[in-house]
Amino acid sequence: MRLLILSLIILSSQSCSKKDVGLNTGWNMLSHVENNDTISYVYFPNTFTPNGDGSNDIFKIIGQGMEYNNLDFKIFKKSGENIFVTTNYNIGWDGTYKGIKAASGIYYFKLTAEDTSQYVYHSEGSLYLLQ
Repeated sequence: MRLLILSLIILSSQSCSKKDVGLNTGWNMLSHVENNDTISYVYFPNTFTPNGDGSNDIFKIIGQGMEYNNLDFKIFKKSGENIFVTTNYNIGWDGTYKGIKAASGIYYFKLTAEDTSQYVYHSEGSLYLLQ
């Protein structure tokens, strides 16, 4: 048996924003839609495995139609301690803290990003680090 959980949240009629979450794909996606056209989107995995195999080794935001100079992305331990921060889309978290591999488990993130039409994404949630 395969677990499949999907959800869709639409927030406004003027500048619709939707959030798609699919555990079957392992990705979270936020998109900005105006007049039935997708203007931009950001997506990121909900799990990553920084084991050096070249697949899912870095946890980072991927986007299209984004203002690359307006990003604030932070990762926190359960205790609330900030262990990673970037303002650069090209830099992601490698699963370390102060040069040491972080323990496998759940971590939390906060994301603020702006697209080319000045729509601002705000998202927070959890991710699973599997070392």
